[in-house]
Amino acid sequence: MVLLALFTLASLAQAHAILIRSIPEADAELSAPPATIELWFSEPLEARFSSVILLDSTGAEIPAGASMVHTDDPTHMTLPLGDLPAGIYTVVWRTLSSVDGHEWVGSFPITILNADGSRPSATAVAVDGARRGDLPTPLEATARWISLSGALLLFGGTLFWAMVLWPFWRRMDNGIPSPGRQLLESVSRRSLSATLTLGAVALISGGWLQIGIQTISMGGFDHLPALALETRPGNLLLFRHLLVGVSLLVILSALIERGRRLWTLAAGIYTVILLALVIMLMVQTPRPITLSVFGLGILGLGFVLAQRRNATLRASSLTVWMLLIVSGVALATFSLGSHAAAVAGSGWAILGDWIHLAAAAAWLGGLLLLAVLLWVARTRFASLDAVALGGIVRGFSLLAGASVFVLAVTGLFSSVVQLPALNLLWTTPYGWVLLTKLALVALALGIGLLNNRLIHRNSAAQTPIPFGRFLRQLLSESAVGIVIVIVVAVLVQTPVPQVEAVVAPATMTSFNDIVLADDLLIHVQVSPNQVGNNRYWTHLYHSDGSPIGEVQLVRFLFIHQEADLGQSRIDLEPMGRDTFAAEGAYLNRAGPWDLSIYVRRRGMDDLLTNLTVNVPAPVGSTQDRNPWQNPVSSFPTGVVVGGLLVSLGLIPLLWWRPLRRNRRVAYPALATVGALCFVAGITLGYTAISTEASSPDLAGPPLPVTEASIASGGDLYRSRCADCHGLYGLGNGPAAAGLPVPPAVLIFHVPEHDDAELYAFIHNGFPNLGMPAFGEQLSREEIWQIVHYLRDQFGPMVSGG
Repeated sequence: MVLLALFTLASLAQAHAILIRSIPEADAELSAPPATIELWFSEPLEARFSSVILLDSTGAEIPAGASMVHTDDPTHMTLPLGDLPAGIYTVVWRTLSSVDGHEWVGSFPITILNADGSRPSATAVAVDGARRGDLPTPLEATARWISLSGALLLFGGTLFWAMVLWPFWRRMDNGIPSPGRQLLESVSRRSLSATLTLGAVALISGGWLQIGIQTISMGGFDHLPALALETRPGNLLLFRHLLVGVSLLVILSALIERGRRLWTLAAGIYTVILLALVIMLMVQTPRPITLSVFGLGILGLGFVLAQRRNATLRASSLTVWMLLIVSGVALATFSLGSHAAAVAGSGWAILGDWIHLAAAAAWLGGLLLLAVLLWVARTRFASLDAVALGGIVRGFSLLAGASVFVLAVTGLFSSVVQLPALNLLWTTPYGWVLLTKLALVALALGIGLLNNRLIHRNSAAQTPIPFGRFLRQLLSESAVGIVIVIVVAVLVQTPVPQVEAVVAPATMTSFNDIVLADDLLIHVQVSPNQVGNNRYWTHLYHSDGSPIGEVQLVRFLFIHQEADLGQSRIDLEPMGRDTFAAEGAYLNRAGPWDLSIYVRRRGMDDLLTNLTVNVPAPVGSTQDRNPWQNPVSSFPTGVVVGGLLVSLGLIPLLWWRPLRRNRRVAYPALATVGALCFVAGITLGYTAISTEASSPDLAGPPLPVTEASIASGGDLYRSRCADCHGLYGLGNGPAAAGLPVPPAVLIFHVPEHDDAELYAFIHNGFPNLGMPAFGEQLSREEIWQIVHYLRDQFGPMVSGG
C-alpha cells in the first residue's frame, strides 16, 4: 500500500554508465559540423577505459583528437573534431563505470547536411549497440554469487557467533554443564570455523574470478594491473580482500587447531601482498578510504600477532568483535560499488544498502551456519542435549526476526530509491529480477514462520523441539536462501531503470534579466538555461517606447568564469519589433558564464554590456549530486526521516517480550523512546506532506481563460502591479520614479511573450530591477489570473515574437 501510494508513472532511462544525453543529439541533422561531440552518462566513468570515436558511413574511424573524461564532472566525455565534410556519421562510445565496474558500448548517428540543405545519400554504419544484454552472462552471475555468498557467510557467521553462540557459551561457563553441552560447544566451534573459512575463501575466489572475466572481456590479462590499481572498482576489490585476509588470520588463530600453520602462512603472505598494494595506492592518491582501510588492516594484523602470543585473547569476546568490525567493513565495500553509489544522496543510499546487506547476512548467513551446526550435531552426535540445541535455535530465532524487520525497512527504502515508478517492476529486466527475488524471499519467510511457530509452541509447552522436522524445514529454507543469493547476484549486475527528471516548462527555468546600457533597455532571455542547446532572445527598447534606431548587429559572447574554455560567440537574427534570437549549444558547462551583449546601431555609438548567467548542473550529474541530500526525490525529506523514526519506534512494540525478559529495568525507557520516535515520525511525515501539497505547482498546466479569471486578474493587477507599471501599462505608475530601471511598458512587452513566459516573469520577478518575485506572495491561480488580464488588455502574442 505504501509503494502504491508513493510510486508515480514516469518514462524510462537505463542505468550503468549509459548515455543520457549528448550534443549533438542522436539523429541530429546539422547544417555545419560540430567542433566537439559532448556525451553525458548516468554514472561517473573510468577515464582510462572509456572512449568515444566517430565512424563514417563505410565504418572507417575519422581522425580526431583524444577523447577526454572531464575531471570536474566524470560523467561528461568529450571528443574534439576537425573539419568534417557532409555525410552521415556514427558516434560510438565504450564506457567503464567507476561505480559498479560494468562496461557498456553504444552508438548513435548524426548527419551533416549538404551545402544546399539536402541529406547525403549514404547510410549510417551498423554498430553492435551493446557488448552485453540487460542481464549478466551466466559466468558473471556465478562469479558474483560466489563472492556474495562468501560475504554473507563471513559476516553472517560472525554475527551468529557474537549474538547467539558467544552468549550461549558464557551461560554454559557460568553454570554446571549437563552431559553433551561441552560436546555441543566443540561441535559449534568446528561448524563455525568451517563456515567462516569457507566464506572467506569464497569471497576471495569469487572476487578474482569477477575481475578475471572483466579483464578477458576488455582484451586480455595485460589490463589486469591497471584495472586493479587504477580504477575505483579495482581498488575496492583490493580493500575488500585485504580485510578478508585479516579476517581469515583472526579465524585461524581463534578457532582452528589442526593444520593451522600452513593455512596461516598462506593467508599471511596473501594479506601482506595486499597490504603492500594498498600502501602503493595510499602513496599515489592518499584518499580517506585508502587511509582508513590501511589503518584497519594494520590494526587487524597487530591483533593477530597479539592473539598468537596470548591464549586468553584468542578466547575472549574481543576476538569476536574485531572479526565483526573487519568483516563488516569488507561487506561495506560491496555497497560502495553498488547501484546505490550512483544516485543523488548516495551517502544515505549506500548506508541503507549496507544495512540491508548486513541484515541479509544475519538471516541467510546465520541460517546456513545453523543448518550446518544442527546437521552435524544430529548426524554425528545423537547424544547431544536437545535442550541445549533449543537454546541456540531460540537465540537465532530472535536474531532472524530482527533481521527480517530491518530487511523490510531497508528494502522498502532501496526500492523507492532505485525504482521510483511502480510500472518499472513489470516493464524492465531489473523489475522482473526484483520480483523473482521478492517471491523467493516470501517463500523463505513462509518456511521461517513455520520454524518460528514450531520453536515458540514447544517453548511455551516446555517440550523439546522436534529436531527431525525442524531440520528438514531449516534445510528447505537454506536452499531457498541459496537461490535468493543467485538471484541477487543477477540483480546487482542488471541495469537499474531510472525515471527521467520531470522538467518544468522551459520558461520556468530560463534565465531572464533586463539591463540598462546607455539609452537602451536590453531584455535578455536564455531558455531553458541548460548545459547544451539553448535559445537566446533579446528585446531592445526605450522606456518611453520611442524608436531605438536601426540595429545592424546584436552579438552574444560567452566566457566561462571558472573553466578555461575560450570564448565563443553567436550573432542573433532579427525577429521584428526590435527583437533578436538565435539557437545553439554555446553553454556547454555548468556554472557561471560571462555573457557580453554587443549592439551596433547605424550612426550611434556601439554598446557593450555584461551579464552573469548561472547554468545549473544537469539533473543527475555528479555536479548536481550531494551525497547527503534526500535520495528519494519523489517525496519530501520529512517523509523519509519520518518513516525511519516510525520504524525505530516500532522496535520496542514488536519485540516487547524478549526486551522485557532480557532488559526488564531498561524496557520502560526503551518503550518511552520508541513511542516518542513513532509520534515524531508521524508528525514529521504529515507536516512534510501538508507543506508539499500547499506549495505551488509551477509546472502545472495554465488555468482556462474565463471572464471571472480576467476580472480577478484586473483586481490583482491594480493592487499589485499598477503602482509601477501604471493603470494602462505605460510604465508611469507613482512608484516608477524610485526604481533603478524604469518598469517595462506592458503595451509593448506583453505582445512579445507567450503566456508561460509572462507567468515566469511574474513568478520569478527581476530583483535587480526592483520587481519582486510574486511567486512568494501569490498563488499559482492568482498569477494566471494576472496573465489572463494582461493578455486581454494588451493584446495577443505577435507571431515570431
